[in-house]
Amino acid sequence: MKAAINAMQVGMQMINPGTELIEYKKFIEKVVSHYGYHLVERPNVFHDEDTTIFYDWAHRDNGYFCEPGWIIKKDHELELYNEDELSDDEFNKEQEFTVGEIYHISVVLSNSPKKSFVSERNTKIFQKTNNSHLLKSKHARELLNNINNNYSTDCWKLSDINMSIGQAKLGLRECLDKKVVRSLGIAGQKNSEIILLKCSIAIQENSVYKLTGRKYLSFEQDEKLTDELNNILTQDKRFDKRAEYLNL
Repeated sequence: MKAAINAMQVGMQMINPGTELIEYKKFIEKVVSHYGYHLVERPNVFHDEDTTIFYDWAHRDNGYFCEPGWIIKKDHELELYNEDELSDDEFNKEQEFTVGEIYHISVVLSNSPKKSFVSERNTKIFQKTNNSHLLKSKHARELLNNINNNYSTDCWKLSDINMSIGQAKLGLRECLDKKVVRSLGIAGQKNSEIILLKCSIAIQENSVYKLTGRKYLSFEQDEKLTDELNNILTQDKRFDKRAEYLNL
């Protein structure tokens, strides 16, 4: 837990307006490795081994994709909006930490370097896709109508749906089969311990403000970290008081 907390804090500390989102992963990976742990990567579910989808360690709250799934089974399930239609400013907000925007960041670490796999446990979280299909089942149409009205971009569980569980399950079967709804699969590792931390942050004019999760007033240097990482961990949280560590 200490490794995860310090990794998230270092990752937050290095964020400046204009910093690319991918830089967040580079910093948390450095911290985690110094404790002897490993970041958990999303399992590859494609037949092509060269096709890799990385876990969304940092992503903007754009209203389209509120909860990245560990398991993405189809290419089109990632296409919840068309990047070609975005303005330059909107595109930059998807790629860089931008003042005035909200981002969700996470750390998922394991004590094992083993590859994760798709668990056989039943999925309980679902999300609507951008696919459309003429559904035959009355229960499937009712379920999809309920989702469109209440969970068009959010994730949901069957218990959230305003219809009986039995009818919702019947409708869900066809919705999944026709790919108008997708399940967020569960990642697993054999004989491993996994810790996941998540929080939401707001990029302000001169600082990163933590919206969710426990707020720590101060951090102490750790002998397992390098001087450079300890300096980032304990530095002032305001942009205009920071040293530049982008060359790490």
